[in-house]
Amino acid sequence: MFSDHLQPVLSPAATKQFWITFEKVDTAIHRFHMALPPLRNMGSMAEIHGTESSPINPTIFVIHTLSHLAIIQLHNALAPEMPSSYDRCLHAAREILALALTLTLDDFQNMSMEMIHSVSHHDH
Repeated sequence: MFSDHLQPVLSPAATKQFWITFEKVDTAIHRFHMALPPLRNMGSMAEIHGTESSPINPTIFVIHTLSHLAIIQLHNALAPEMPSSYDRCLHAAREILALALTLTLDDFQNMSMEMIHSVSHHDH
């Protein structure tokens, strides 16, 4: 188990603090993800509720993806020895794939154009 590998490196107090911090970060990522608006919300702050036919909001899409990547980043080092971390990584990766599969050609083109537009405004 991963905690066995921590023992030679960390004191018992430091090991305990590691797990407390780990759980706090894991909970914060989960809460952040659960508070995200749906992918099809519009407006610069996703304040306009979209419909099933609305395009995917590129910013919200990226934020959803990054929240899943944060779980993978947090649990990746533990995954080889902790089944629960392995499962969290696998679930997050599947969620990212599911997000990608929701994209239509129009969504992808809209994202590309919005990103180009965003970059061109930052250059000025």
